[in-house]
Amino acid sequence: MSDEQLKRCLQSIGMACFVKYFYKFRDPSRSSADLVELLMKEKCYEESGARVRVSQARKIISHKREVDAIRNVAAAKRVPSAVADEAKSILIKFLSP
Repeated sequence: MSDEQLKRCLQSIGMACFVKYFYKFRDPSRSSADLVELLMKEKCYEESGARVRVSQARKIISHKREVDAIRNVAAAKRVPSAVADEAKSILIKFLSP
């Protein structure tokens, strides 16, 4: 996955959504269908939008680009500070030995 593809995936998901549901997207015990239902229930997304978000998030993770994606969110200038702070927190947990 190229950097441009990663950027497009993040745009499809939404940076705030990717950060908020990061650990759920990474959890292999959660099916994609369960995640779609969760997003529809909690975020009131239409089914098609929820499916796109889940598939793009799982694509980032399957290509081992989740750290890069979280770094992009943490460095983004147009995300709320709470989202950037949560991304930084994930990075600390993810990168610490």
